[in-house]
Amino acid sequence: MKTLEKWAVTLSLNPREILENRICVIVNYLSKCYPNGYWKLLEMDATGSLGNQLTHSLNKSQIVTLSFLELLRVLKEEGQVIDLDISFIYREQELIKILVQDGVSVDILGRGEILPIKILGDYQKVDINLFLWNEKNTQDELTKDAVIIRKSQGNTMATNVLEKIDLRQLGEQLQQARKQRGMTQAEAAKVIDVAYTTLVAIEKGERRLKSSELIKLARAYGRAVSEFVQSTPVAEPFDIQFRTAYRRSEEDEALIKPTILEFEQLCRNYLELEKMLDAPLSKNYPQEYNVEEMLLESAAESIANAERQRLGLGDRPILRLRGILEQEVGLRIFYLKMPSKSKCSVIYSYNQQFGGCLAINADHPKERQIWSLADGYLHFLAHRRKPVIDYDEQYQRMPESERLAEAFSKYFLMPTSSLRRQFYDIYRAHDKFTLTNLLTLAYYYGVSVQALSYRLQEMELIPSGTWGRLRDRGLNVKNVKNEQQKLGLKEIPRSRYRDLTPIHYQHLAIEAFDQGLITEGKFAKFLGVNRLKARRMAEDLRKELSGMSEENMKIDLLQWT
Repeated sequence: MKTLEKWAVTLSLNPREILENRICVIVNYLSKCYPNGYWKLLEMDATGSLGNQLTHSLNKSQIVTLSFLELLRVLKEEGQVIDLDISFIYREQELIKILVQDGVSVDILGRGEILPIKILGDYQKVDINLFLWNEKNTQDELTKDAVIIRKSQGNTMATNVLEKIDLRQLGEQLQQARKQRGMTQAEAAKVIDVAYTTLVAIEKGERRLKSSELIKLARAYGRAVSEFVQSTPVAEPFDIQFRTAYRRSEEDEALIKPTILEFEQLCRNYLELEKMLDAPLSKNYPQEYNVEEMLLESAAESIANAERQRLGLGDRPILRLRGILEQEVGLRIFYLKMPSKSKCSVIYSYNQQFGGCLAINADHPKERQIWSLADGYLHFLAHRRKPVIDYDEQYQRMPESERLAEAFSKYFLMPTSSLRRQFYDIYRAHDKFTLTNLLTLAYYYGVSVQALSYRLQEMELIPSGTWGRLRDRGLNVKNVKNEQQKLGLKEIPRSRYRDLTPIHYQHLAIEAFDQGLITEGKFAKFLGVNRLKARRMAEDLRKELSGMSEENMKIDLLQWT
């Protein structure tokens, strides 16, 4: 079959339109035009039972083929397709690729004549160069990995890298990759056809791998071989630290464990980028606050006021707390999707190499995320070396460390002097304080109406029990958002995939990518997105940094006169 011209579109979906129904129309049309074709599934994240089964199948085989009927069953089942990367194959040529991101965006890539408008519906044309659908990226990844191992360096074959590599470090990396993939040691042993005890020895650094074994394990773990043979910083693993702090059921631990491993890997990636580019994260850490022999409320307000003064915040609302903690304090902050059943809001850890690290639940409302940031920051300030996993409704009786974190958050986000002044300014202007005023003030401070209500009650500015009465009258999170929007207060957007990693981390990653220090696949892994999103992020990051040459970036501005 001759090479056909490529095209790409993004579907324009009505907010009430069901995304899966739109894709079904396209799939049905192709089934009539090309009845002998089939679908090659490369990536899927779906909430339906069939979608879940396919996701598990992909974890084992990397690619799954589907008939038209099988694909339509997945699309029509109860549930939602969140992420999808699937290609339609006809006569061994890829004719159509369908990409779904975050359950809201659908991109269609094609070869030859574009599909009829009655089939696609409303759409916008997209630059084909945004998509990785070209011949140079279709080379078999296994062959690429083998080349990495066999690449010659002078007269010495690079297979010698496995003879010189630190086996203990390699074993630790393989163990972490296996755990993140959700595989047991017995399953990994079958991949390379060795005994279970041999795999244990490999992970302990007591047995040297063959190049063919490393290639097979890397493929099974969804990693590139280069990730294991390149030198990366060695740091104390998070899972050892968290065992001492984690006191929940085995089921709860199983739910959150993959998130902890993902969090740890991202922090390792951060260290690797810093080392690669010789650009360590700037840290402005205060001494750990001593709260012994202090009343809890007094300690919380004292620390909150001291930190506001240290960071030059005064008593005004904090509009960009995450940016301040990342850029002015030097914390590593990642937003991660966490299992809904776990009810986890924030994970905090610290060690000498990583420094202070926070993982925030990416699915929580923005106001809850801001509160979680403040909560995690208190653990860094007052309980620095004690790792913490915070859950909603976790305690029957909240321990003192958590009560301190809650108290700190309210004082840090809603300082007494500022809040009292704002309240009385409103009261004097209107001779009353209404629900409208409450909604506006909550938006102003970036907190929930519930948190603000409790704070005002505590300060005896509104009657005790006000929040309970509002709730009994039907006020809930959805109503609050609707009412705030009616007042012209735009909803604070949830975190997008661009927000999931720190901006400094993103800048380091694009610099390493553009310098050829990491591959595009590794760039995507570092950012925790698929290759399409990584390509888009790369374009956005380059635009942000455009015009700033390396020479310009190194100019000493203090020398300008």
